[in-house]
Order: sequence, then structure tokens, then C-alpha cells
Amino acid sequence: MLLETAYKLSRKPAGFFAGAIPMLNSRRITLIALASLTLGLGLTFVALAQTGASTAVSGQSTAINSASEKSYYEILAAGLKCRRPSEFAFVKSVATKVEMGVLPRNLVDSTYFWARRHPPYPYIQFEFALKTRAKKLGISL
Repeated sequence: MLLETAYKLSRKPAGFFAGAIPMLNSRRITLIALASLTLGLGLTFVALAQTGASTAVSGQSTAINSASEKSYYEILAAGLKCRRPSEFAFVKSVATKVEMGVLPRNLVDSTYFWARRHPPYPYIQFEFALKTRAKKLGISL
């Protein structure tokens, strides 16, 4: 009888929350991981703000940098992977209209970044999308 009681006591979980300990541990680990991630991201944004760097995703800026050594036309032609003379001519006319103020630069930049996500030759999507968006604004290309 004494051995049976000792056996039963050894098989019972110790304490009320004994069965929930693995659950509490996984929740605790998840909470710690989320807190570390949040802290890490917070410190990253603070460091970026102190250095003056931008927080754009995938290394893209929100506008094509006009202070670079290349002209706006060269950046568009290279980024859109132009191959044919007609493609270069269209990009040149777009760059000229942007510099003259006829075509909004943010319209061209947003279309450019959208088209760059459509490999292998983003020029095709760029031309179609830009003509469509410019037509809605009443601008002929």
C-alpha cells in the first residue's frame, strides 16, 4: 500500500500549472522574440534618423536622384533596359517633358519603380503604364 501511494504521488504533476508549463514557455519565448525584434527595429530607425539616411525598402529611393552623375534620361534608359532606338527615343522624350515641366516627375518615377518590378524587360510595362496614366491627366506622349 505504501509503495502504491508513493508511485501515484511520483506520477502526478507537481503543482497546478504543471501541465501548462510548456505552453507558458512557448508564449514566453514568442514574447521575448517579438520584444527583441521590436527593439532591434527601433534602434535601426533611430540610427538611420541620426545619420540622415532614408528608410526606403529594397534600396529604392522615393524619387530618382537628380544629383547623381548621370542624367535623368540615362537613369531611365539603363533602369528600363532599353534596347531599340525607338525605346531610347521614347525615354528621351519623357525625360525632356519632365525637365520642361509638362509631365509630372513623380508620375514618371512611380511608374518607373513599378515597371522595374516586372523583369526581364521593364520598358514594355513602363511605356504602356505611363501612356495610360498620362492620358488620364490629359497629357499626350
